[in-house]
Amino acid sequence: MLSAVSVVQLLATVTTFVLFSSGLPMIRKIAADKDAGAVSPIPWLTQVVNGLMWLKYGLLVGDKMIIGVNLTGAISGLYYSKVYGDHTSGAGFGRAVARAAAAAYTPLLIIQLMPSYESAVLFMGYVSSLLSVLLFGSPLVNAVGATLATSRFLHPYSLASLFKMSLCNPLLTLSSSLA
Repeated sequence: MLSAVSVVQLLATVTTFVLFSSGLPMIRKIAADKDAGAVSPIPWLTQVVNGLMWLKYGLLVGDKMIIGVNLTGAISGLYYSKVYGDHTSGAGFGRAVARAAAAAYTPLLIIQLMPSYESAVLFMGYVSSLLSVLLFGSPLVNAVGATLATSRFLHPYSLASLFKMSLCNPLLTLSSSLA
């Protein structure tokens, strides 16, 4: 019989892969049309930063499942961002990438100043959870723009993010800190 933690880990893994793959239809359309149009890059850039933060957290606590899932998320987010960048003409994309890089590097630099390993783990857990909230909210940026191009992207991404953020992330963070 599976323990409650095992069930949550399995659900987190499945919903995270659904979340990470939900951008694929939109990226395929962008690549086929050779134009990003009015689609925002924020969900994919947030996915990269979120994946990197959870990857670092997984490395700190030694959890192979967190490491594997979020390495996949960071790589797929980088791929989505590259395809988007190849097919956009706006200068705003470069600024968004710079902000995403700053968002990724700042917590990684801060943990080097932490007084203890436990403080670094707790800090990365909080930062990763906060970034998951941003990942969940990033499709709303597209919704506010109310463009037709984002309508297919918003719903599966938001639903997967909601489930992952509301149930799985807090329980995984709690179970890792108790172990």
